[in-house]
Amino acid sequence: MPSIAGSPFHHYDLLKHLERDQPVYSIQLRDELSAGEPYDSLEQMASHCADILVESCLQPPYLLAGYSFGGILAYETARQLLLRGERVSLVAVVDTGPTWQEYRILRDFVSMSWAFLKNLPYWLHANFGGLCLTRVASRFFSKARSYAGVVRRRTKSNLEEALVEEFEATFGMPLEEVPEHYRDLYLSHFRAFLNYTAKPISTDITLFRARIQMLSTSFLWDFGWNRLCRRLEVVPVPGDHGSVMKEPNCAVLAERMTESLNRVAAKYGGSRTPQPEPSIE
Repeated sequence: MPSIAGSPFHHYDLLKHLERDQPVYSIQLRDELSAGEPYDSLEQMASHCADILVESCLQPPYLLAGYSFGGILAYETARQLLLRGERVSLVAVVDTGPTWQEYRILRDFVSMSWAFLKNLPYWLHANFGGLCLTRVASRFFSKARSYAGVVRRRTKSNLEEALVEEFEATFGMPLEEVPEHYRDLYLSHFRAFLNYTAKPISTDITLFRARIQMLSTSFLWDFGWNRLCRRLEVVPVPGDHGSVMKEPNCAVLAERMTESLNRVAAKYGGSRTPQPEPSIE
């Protein structure tokens, strides 16, 4: 599934490591180069993706995957396909939870503490390993300021302000410096994500969870998916959210993803050989 900007190109490194007989089809949403208005809701985006899949010549059952925002879009697309009577054998989500709200409310600190402590050594090694004492202190205060910003953004009651701050933190530039059409598209899709509430579905989910997590997002081992699906498998993969889809981590992700695909094929049936070329507009 595409990114929050509508493009599937961030999958390129991962695809190089999948087996050659594994067909992969990407969906191109409206993006910064396309005509048309941004989508009003994540459900509308998913409906468009479901339309494309049903109208193509791909044969069910569908196996959907997505990274970050694309993982949530894959989930909602699967839900809409199931409502139409289509078959979905797997939803694979890469390092994302079902909603923004999962990280805004620490509902049960005791149950979350173990996942937090398991992540802490990886986070410390990734951020402070090999640094001298002076650089450790500098990095510590830099990280403290960064996480204070995360907490402030993710606890704001005004989601529009949180949206703008998250955008500027992600891209490292003021909002007014971003090209207008791209900015409007991104903010529209981000707004759709903020307003999305995931509903349960009767299929399996595999969560590929980056081993290194930000301290603010490491509390729930399953990121909140377990309550929404028939069966959940959590697969740890190397890297953090920004590097899990890049070399060399994406090679391990591709290996784990192939193992998951093979298990699904063995359990539910289906072929991993290429299907006829779909007619996707």
